[in-house]
Amino acid sequence: MMTAYPKLLFLMPTNSIIWLEGDGNYTRMHLQDGKYQSIPYTLKYIANKLPDFVRIHKSSLINPVYVQELTSRGYQDYWVKLSSGQVLSVSRKRIVQTATKLNLPKP
Repeated sequence: MMTAYPKLLFLMPTNSIIWLEGDGNYTRMHLQDGKYQSIPYTLKYIANKLPDFVRIHKSSLINPVYVQELTSRGYQDYWVKLSSGQVLSVSRKRIVQTATKLNLPKP
């Protein structure tokens, strides 16, 4: 699936996006080729445009296609490991929602 962003001059295939990182009024897209692209939209705006992606933290949105595992590193300390090798923190308030959307048991 291709996602078009208004006022931007490119189309981005969603399967090339591994995860997105919010940074104020910008979002950094971490891509499959190891590069990243910053776009002038909030993470909240992008999350509404990409309903299949999973919001794991106030500043992180992941593509479930690239999730390898959901793990716990102690009391209420959860992490998602992506196929790129990246390990991202899952907020306590989003752990149940994350496990449900990923069809994984809560660790």
